[in-house]
Amino acid sequence: MHFLYPKFLFALFAIAIPIIIHLFNFKRYKTVYFSNVKFLKNVKQETKSKSQLKHILVLISRILIIASLAIAFAQPYIPVNKNIISNKKQEVSIYVDNSFSMNSENKYGNLLNISKNKARQIANAFKPNTEFLLLTNDFDSKHQHLVNKEQLIEYLSDVKISSNTKKLSEIISKQNDFLSSSKEKKKIFLISDFQKNFSDFSKIKKDSDLNVFLVPQETESVNNLFIDSCWFETPKHKINKSEIIHIKIRNNSNESYQNIPVKLLINDTIKALSSFNIEKNSAKIISLTYSNTHTGVHSGKVEITDYPITYDNTLYFSYLIQSKIKILIINENTDNKFIDALFKNDNNISPTKAQVNNLNFSQIPNYQLIIINSVKRISSGLSQTLINFAQNGGTLLFLPNFDGDISSYNNFLSDIKSNTIIKIDSQKVKINNINYKNDLYKNAFEKIDNNIDLPIIYKHFLFTKNTYSNNENILTANKQAILSVLPISKGKIYIFSLPLNDEYSNITKNTLFVPTFYNIALYSQSHYNSYYLIGNDKIIELNRKYVNNDNIFHIINKNLNFDFIPQKKIINSKIILLINNSIKKAGNYIIKNIEKPINSISFNYSREESDLEYYSKEELNNLLKKYNLENFSILESQNKFFTHNLIQINNGKQLWKIFIIIALIFLAIETLLLRFLK
Repeated sequence: MHFLYPKFLFALFAIAIPIIIHLFNFKRYKTVYFSNVKFLKNVKQETKSKSQLKHILVLISRILIIASLAIAFAQPYIPVNKNIISNKKQEVSIYVDNSFSMNSENKYGNLLNISKNKARQIANAFKPNTEFLLLTNDFDSKHQHLVNKEQLIEYLSDVKISSNTKKLSEIISKQNDFLSSSKEKKKIFLISDFQKNFSDFSKIKKDSDLNVFLVPQETESVNNLFIDSCWFETPKHKINKSEIIHIKIRNNSNESYQNIPVKLLINDTIKALSSFNIEKNSAKIISLTYSNTHTGVHSGKVEITDYPITYDNTLYFSYLIQSKIKILIINENTDNKFIDALFKNDNNISPTKAQVNNLNFSQIPNYQLIIINSVKRISSGLSQTLINFAQNGGTLLFLPNFDGDISSYNNFLSDIKSNTIIKIDSQKVKINNINYKNDLYKNAFEKIDNNIDLPIIYKHFLFTKNTYSNNENILTANKQAILSVLPISKGKIYIFSLPLNDEYSNITKNTLFVPTFYNIALYSQSHYNSYYLIGNDKIIELNRKYVNNDNIFHIINKNLNFDFIPQKKIINSKIILLINNSIKKAGNYIIKNIEKPINSISFNYSREESDLEYYSKEELNNLLKKYNLENFSILESQNKFFTHNLIQINNGKQLWKIFIIIALIFLAIETLLLRFLK
């Protein structure tokens, strides 16, 4: 047994007071004369024996009353564990789940409001000098330091539903980091509905210095129909052409739905309407077709209708259609008439020609496609510049020269981890395989014609077949690569095995020529994410052409009255805008540079919160046992003994009430002795 306030034990010295009173008889006697005292002697002896017994019993009662009261005021307790130290300041962390799922109701009210009240109860159960750490899904900076109880209660009143989501293991790790300076066993309270997507018990790191208390909030699984994601048939967009968007719908319920309307809007204009049926507990992909009528920024959204959960009924996306695709053609002495003819007078493409010996390297990042046309030698400087260009999202087309320096070619190919050149093969072959799944040909033909007249190759380079290479063959002849593509970071490098010349093939006269080389240019447009997830994605990339230390960018959403100036960094010829947690609401946002819109970005709420399944108390107990989380326990928040259990967690099993009851019992005994024992 331990005492919370042991100084009160000095009151035990008060026991001496009834003892002193008992030892000294303060009664005054009066002399009375009797003629015969024979009978008085017998009465005196009997009365004296009874009086002594009464005084001893009263004395014992009074001693026990004083002792019980002294011990009660010292607040005795039996520690729950050896780490409870009565006098030392404690540090306690309380996590309040404020994700979307906590906005639902149970029979006691709104889950978030109930959770905030439970947090207040937890705080009130601890000693006045306890310091608290409040944590929510926002990881707010003001919640990253210890505060007293009054400040904690003030912070709790400001906690609101948030779009941010965090995993349970991440929350515990964060709490542990903030309490790392504490030498005592750390107490962590987790108040949540314990959604299954949130509760990653398998990833929690065991720590014997932690005491973790789960405070689950009762809730029931809710049916939810929502838009999971969307993507385009092709990653590049063009005007006056059919655009196909695929939308994934999830039905997390035990009910099937029919004729659910879905609506597609681009720049606030309805572009497509449709409806769908979906089975219970399933997913479905639907496709909508529309056309883009102009270049520039396109902000879109897909909508369905579903209640009561509405935050996942809309998915925002955006993309940019550039007015012209900028191409740089690097020649050596002579131009390529076929490439020149292909892009001549095309309103969508702006070609620029340059000689390899007079190349302005600083301008290279301003292009979407670079064509290396029969350059005889690729210097190390040019090689590195081209690789950087591709890694930052550019597209490169390599057309070799049979008179070129194969060693320099192979150095370049090795640097990009591509198959390298072995030799020149002068045997005539015919292209006999087309990769129709590649973007270049995916929508180039209405139907696949097995009798199509394919090009003949008279002379080409043979390449190694490196099993570690990521080369994807697009055109092959007798299993030999004629055209292949190599993904490299954010860009692509196309490798042609021969110069583009009538002397070495008839591909320039074949129907395959235009879709192949025009689509390489078309799909070289800079590609940005269709949308970002709030709380997960914290950086936005912009093109190098906006690199200027004087540029100030604004991220704006007029409907939300939102205008934010993000921090800017320039890394590898790219502008990086740091968003962090500044954007909290889903929607389409415009990036402006001096009042001029340069791009559109979209943010959506994470769909992890859309799966509304929760762990019951029994399931939580089973998970704690499964992962041997021995220092974890569950506190039933709706239990009428919740506050009592909190006090026991803080100070162990309290005994002061027992001693008060003992004092009252002996007070009653003393009263009975004085009143009825004559």
